[in-house]
Amino acid sequence: MFARVQFELADQNYRESFTIDASIENDRINHNWYCGFYNDCEGERYPFTLLQDGRLDFGWYAGLDPDVSRFWASNIRERNLQAGEYITLRGHENGAQCEYTYRVSQIIRL
Repeated sequence: MFARVQFELADQNYRESFTIDASIENDRINHNWYCGFYNDCEGERYPFTLLQDGRLDFGWYAGLDPDVSRFWASNIRERNLQAGEYITLRGHENGAQCEYTYRVSQIIRL
């Protein structure tokens, strides 16, 4: 099934989210490359590529900001994707390693 998977930051104090359009087999994203968008709490959208190893690659322009990682590790390919499930993203911001938890908010069949 090809679907749009929407994730929301689990911390309800912030309105950050991201979306990936991907092929899902047995509740998991298969191992192709997919594109998505990250939406920050200020309303900005940032495109990324979901790599085969599960990292999100925000492209060369992300590398221009020394305070933010270009690549963010995730366990998205290891998790069953159903509404309410959680995944984590790990990267660097402002010189420190950080980890964020996101919840699958919606899966829309395309």
